[in-house]
Amino acid sequence: MVAYPFALLVISLGVNLFLFGVQPLEPSLPTREIFVALTVAAAGLLANHSWLMTSTELTRSRFELYATPEEWTAAGKSRSQADQKGLEELERRHNTHRNATENTVYFAFLGVVFALVSPPAFAAFV
Repeated sequence: MVAYPFALLVISLGVNLFLFGVQPLEPSLPTREIFVALTVAAAGLLANHSWLMTSTELTRSRFELYATPEEWTAAGKSRSQADQKGLEELERRHNTHRNATENTVYFAFLGVVFALVSPPAFAAFV
């Protein structure tokens, strides 16, 4: 069971190298096309995060929810008085934002690795 993934990796590498003629990766600086593709993807991720932040604040405003205990105290309210639907909507947005943040970290790491292995420009845009 433990050796299975490694055996599968060795077999797939062998098939790719000897049967299909796939060449090993060659590290190099990214081309302009790769840089443009990653920049466009990063702008999309930034727009997504901006919308998520805006949506979260609109939800807070609509249901009169606050972010910190100090804000609740200053408003003269407590979290236990908050509308349950509002808290559920806010939690949904928090989960979405958390998921987007996790995906952005993975994208950044894999994007840098991808850019440094000289992929074809078409692969970067896909």
